[in-house]
Amino acid sequence: MNRPLTLLAILALTLPLTAQDLPPDLTAKIDAAANRILAMTGAPSASIAVVKDGRIAYAHAYGLANVETK
Repeated sequence: MNRPLTLLAILALTLPLTAQDLPPDLTAKIDAAANRILAMTGAPSASIAVVKDGRIAYAHAYGLANVETK
């Protein structure tokens, strides 16, 4: 598994969802990067979280909710 996808997987498994505390322009960049990685790797979905000052500042799931029905 490649490094960016591994990082996304680790974050998805270890961090719960909380309030979103990042500016909209930064979250848009994060969203674009996550979608680009999904497209490059062919992974069906991923979740990501950003930790700021020991708190989850942003968390989001990307991709397919159901692989069979897409």
